[in-house]
Amino acid sequence: MIEFDRRRALRGHVLELGVSACVETSRAARALAAVLTTGPELPSAEATPERAAHSPAWEPLLVRIERSIGRGDASGVRSVLPSFVGLFRTEPLLYCPPSDGGKPHEVLRAQTALHVLEDMLTRLPRLGLLRETFHLTKLARQMEWNNPPEGRRVSSFDQLFRTALNGVVETLLSAAADWGEDAGPDGPLSGMLFQLAEAFQELWVQHSQSLRLSVLESVNDDDDWEPVRAFVKKYGSDLFTVPFLGLSNMRGILARGVAAWLDHEVERDEADKRPKLIDDWASGNLDRNRTTRAAEVVLQALVEHYEEYRDYNTTTTQSDYGENIHILLDFLRVKVRYDRYAWRMRPLALAHEVLCKRGNDSLAAKWREFIADKTAGLAEDLADRLGALETRYGVKLRTIRDRVEERFLLPLEIDQAAARVAPAAEAARSGEGEDNPAFARLTAAVEPLADNVSGVGLDVPAWVRRLEEAMRATKTRDATEADEPRPADGLNFEELRRQLADWDKPIGE
Repeated sequence: MIEFDRRRALRGHVLELGVSACVETSRAARALAAVLTTGPELPSAEATPERAAHSPAWEPLLVRIERSIGRGDASGVRSVLPSFVGLFRTEPLLYCPPSDGGKPHEVLRAQTALHVLEDMLTRLPRLGLLRETFHLTKLARQMEWNNPPEGRRVSSFDQLFRTALNGVVETLLSAAADWGEDAGPDGPLSGMLFQLAEAFQELWVQHSQSLRLSVLESVNDDDDWEPVRAFVKKYGSDLFTVPFLGLSNMRGILARGVAAWLDHEVERDEADKRPKLIDDWASGNLDRNRTTRAAEVVLQALVEHYEEYRDYNTTTTQSDYGENIHILLDFLRVKVRYDRYAWRMRPLALAHEVLCKRGNDSLAAKWREFIADKTAGLAEDLADRLGALETRYGVKLRTIRDRVEERFLLPLEIDQAAARVAPAAEAARSGEGEDNPAFARLTAAVEPLADNVSGVGLDVPAWVRRLEEAMRATKTRDATEADEPRPADGLNFEELRRQLADWDKPIGE
């Protein structure tokens, strides 16, 4: 199974590289077409039959949009965008990876559409087209329902959403750079930012409702959980051994299919050594559909949460007995519930990250207070649930306890610390002394993180990795210039108010 998993991964990787090469080639071709065309109008696809046979109908309009973007012509983009959206909205965005049996040409079509949206969501905010950026993000959400493929489906909406929200917030902050006191926590900037975040939050919640973060969300209710727990207690003792629970072995079984794997094990001439599950499968003394479902939930949950499994396997005595694996799964159900609520608040966290990067500390502090008030009761409830499980089983899993103890606020503290790395690094390169305020601000942000020991020593803490990434970024670019985008031409206070007033109007109206 390990060799099968290795070859499957290699095959999928090669196919993904091929698809990526095709996507990048088409992006380069469109960019060249936008630059090299000199006339007022671009030729239509019908005018070039040899390209019309291979190009989508929306491509000429996209080239015109890219040409207008390159010129900084916001009105030109607005004039073409409705026609482009009318043709483009039927493209698929979801795809099944080649490693899981997806067809490369279908993956190519979806990846092409994803990159088109990614490019536009990156560049439109820089022209001051905030409302159009939001509606393209909304369009991406709707396009995920276009001809969804069979099998495992990959969604890239979270990346598109992050690109759009970051671009909109950064553009708003750039436009408000010369507002003076109006850009403070009690000025109109705060109200505009909350209005934008609320609109994106509503869209994100709609997306979250259709997305499964973990297979354990399917057994959230006790009635659904009991069959899985019973399966583990009945068959786990001689099935869930340490070699069996190796990551590659479990992935290989899931890729092949649990039922197919069980059929194969029945045919092997090792009846005296095989687990009880194999004997019962061979004799038919079980509900095959129910058993297959329970086994898939267990294996998929352990694959998705392998770090927590390592914690359980190295720090508890219960892990010596395979029939106790349901204990870990019960703990993971609490973590998954926490992750779901944290996922729903992602737009607020993304906006806070941009505020920290831009040095708007007063507004970022107000943002943290708002999130803390919003999540206090929920964080306490989840901590109580986890405490009850720890008492019931006599087990404490540090990785899960650390996650719940974040109380939805630790990522915000890490944002604040990471944003202070670049100024401190710049001061260090300039030969500033230790009394420079940049060092003091970084130290003040890092000390609370360092005081709380996290994990079980198997991995570097998340906040250390985040600071390292921020430090590495300062070595490759001038962080102060890269994080200060030029305000969009014409995006003044009145234009912002107009766009926010017309926020819900579709593109073209």
